[in-house]
Amino acid sequence: MKISKQLIKAQQYLRSGFYSKAIEILNKHLKIFPNDLSGLLIRGEVNLRSEQFELALADYAKVVELDSKNILALNNFSVALIRCNRNREAKEIIDYILELDPGNLGGFINLGKVCQALGEYQLAVNSSMRAIQIDPQSSLAYLNLGTAVGAL
Repeated sequence: MKISKQLIKAQQYLRSGFYSKAIEILNKHLKIFPNDLSGLLIRGEVNLRSEQFELALADYAKVVELDSKNILALNNFSVALIRCNRNREAKEIIDYILELDPGNLGGFINLGKVCQALGEYQLAVNSSMRAIQIDPQSSLAYLNLGTAVGAL
C-alpha cells in the first residue's frame, strides 16, 4: 500500500508531538478520502496519544468496519477502550484479536491489564505469562505479571 506525502508529513508531526498539525493534515486528507485506512489509523493514533480517546475510538471503529481483521486497529481500539474504562468491551475485542492471531503479544499484554481491572487476577497472571513466553524481554508483561500476582 502506497502512503501519500501528506500522510508521511502527518506521521512526522505525530512522532514529533505536534498533534494539532497532524490532525489538520489528516482531517483534510480524510475529507477527500474518508475510507482511507492509513489515514484513519494515523489519526486514531494521534487521538490516542493526545488522550482524545472517544475520537480515537471512532477512527478505529471505522477501520474495523472497513477491515474487520485489521490487528493494528483492533489492538489500538482495545487500548482506547481500556483508557475509557470500558474494560468488558476491550476484553471482547482482545479475545477476537487472539482468535485471529493467537501469538499476538499486544493482545496478551492488554488482556492481562484488562483482566486486572475486572478483578480476574488468575487470568491476568496467565495472560502475562503467555506474553512473557512470546517475548521474554517485554517489560510491560513483567509489570502486569507483578501487579496481578500481588493482587492474588
